[in-house]
Amino acid sequence: MVVIDPRRSSSLEALRTLDPERVLHLRPAPGTDLVLANAMSRVVLDRRWQDEAFVRDRTDAEGFAAWREHTLGGRTPLAQVLAEAERITGVPRADIERAADWTHRPKRHGRKRTLTLYEKGVIWNLRNHDTVASVVQLAMLGGHVGRPGTGCGRQGGHQEGYVRPPYPGPRPPPNVDAHLLGGGGKALWVMGTNPYLTTPNAQRYRARLHERTLALTRALTGPRGSDPAGPEARADAIVRALDQGDGLFLVVSELYLTDTARDAHLVLPAAGWGEAELTSINCNSRLLRLYDRFVDPPGDALPDWEICARAARRMAAVTGEPRYAGFDWDGPEAVFLEGGTTFPDNRVDEAGADGLPCETYAGVTYAMLRERGPKGFQTPVRRDPGTGELVGTKRRFAHRFATDDGRFRWHASDGWTGYPEPVATYLASADRWPFWLTTGRTQRLWQTGYHDQRIEERLADVPLPYVELHPDDAATLGVAHGDLVEVHNEEGNLVAQARVLDGPPRGMVFALQFHPLGTANDLTNPHVDATTGIPWYKATRVAVRRLEGEAPAFDPISARPTNVFG
Repeated sequence: MVVIDPRRSSSLEALRTLDPERVLHLRPAPGTDLVLANAMSRVVLDRRWQDEAFVRDRTDAEGFAAWREHTLGGRTPLAQVLAEAERITGVPRADIERAADWTHRPKRHGRKRTLTLYEKGVIWNLRNHDTVASVVQLAMLGGHVGRPGTGCGRQGGHQEGYVRPPYPGPRPPPNVDAHLLGGGGKALWVMGTNPYLTTPNAQRYRARLHERTLALTRALTGPRGSDPAGPEARADAIVRALDQGDGLFLVVSELYLTDTARDAHLVLPAAGWGEAELTSINCNSRLLRLYDRFVDPPGDALPDWEICARAARRMAAVTGEPRYAGFDWDGPEAVFLEGGTTFPDNRVDEAGADGLPCETYAGVTYAMLRERGPKGFQTPVRRDPGTGELVGTKRRFAHRFATDDGRFRWHASDGWTGYPEPVATYLASADRWPFWLTTGRTQRLWQTGYHDQRIEERLADVPLPYVELHPDDAATLGVAHGDLVEVHNEEGNLVAQARVLDGPPRGMVFALQFHPLGTANDLTNPHVDATTGIPWYKATRVAVRRLEGEAPAFDPISARPTNVFG
């Protein structure tokens, strides 16, 4: 196992208890994963460990040459490339070479089978598009796809949105957060998320949206504190107020009155899991499954599809615009079946399935999913040309890739270009901002604590936001295990409980990303990837100080180190 993570995590230590000699831990500096992956690729090529037949027969030759020359520094001596990679990433040259050896050096009787899994540390990293490409291309060099024991993809089991209407806007998409912060937009509809906690630079985001929603509320209520009577008069007043000022009309569809919903002018009660039929595709196994309703939603709550359909039908009636047509579904399966028609013809053989969009499910019905139960269908689903039977796909890209000519496309990116603002400015004043901050989640509190904060036993296990500090850094700061500390920078601040353990390296603070009592996203910088628009959640610079006074009482078990076994 090669584990790439700045921290000594519980996953890493669990592996080491089994066989420490077969676990290699690489700890790159934040944001430098693409440098590490590209350096490993360069080692593979210089050692001639690549799957030559795979690269020749299944990938684009011209793109490969450009990637090798431009991205990997094909004419630069390997020793110089590795010295530069070590300087940037902090990973010793010997470990870079050992990682390439373990994952790519051929065995005596054939190719190695390497499975490459990544998650948010890559997806939410600096230069998201280039970083993901560097990891995927390292796997492609070894032909680590389409064979048992190989693969490259996300580790998590997230439920992906899998039917997407045509997107009429530009690429990359606009930065909606920046647009709203700058006074753009007149209405915001939030559904299925709580951006007051999850948005990068969340402290500024909350303050600005509160300011804009409050401006509209004040414009509506007037000096005497009463708003227009009746829905039509109120709607007219809202439109007039939005035309005249900086206000924002906020709509939230939710199960609970979240932080974001408290600022909303209109809250639409939504149906939750078990209260509405739901289909989902698990992103690591590609399993399409149906979760049937087993209880009616409370009160006026409706499933998301019906909320959207009612709004669209009303907008069609008011405006007469054709873009609001097509929402006359009579139930959730009608929405599902219509989504299936958006995929290309899936009457193909096994090799042809590699060319289908990953989520293809044309022809699948609720009845079929109910019959298959938890087994579901592995997408893409194809209709066998000979039998007419719908068949799932066990393994992708055994025959071709989903490109016009079936060949893998290499991505030639620039080399290391340094850190963007505001992190570059923080680094220039490292004495003021001495720590890297990285963030993550915990298995003991799901995501933002959306449901768990309402379950006493779950919240008792993680009663406070927390940060992990290396023992040497804690000693320098005069911080003891369990103390309250303030983590701060120019973006915001977070009050959290200190957990002193050797998970993070010296000079790095790890913070729980989400908690009902505080979010580390108040500290994250506003930088987004120029190609994808994905935020760089995973790193910024901060300072830490111990707070005086008595810390809240807590169960020591709740703050036990998570990376110690035995």
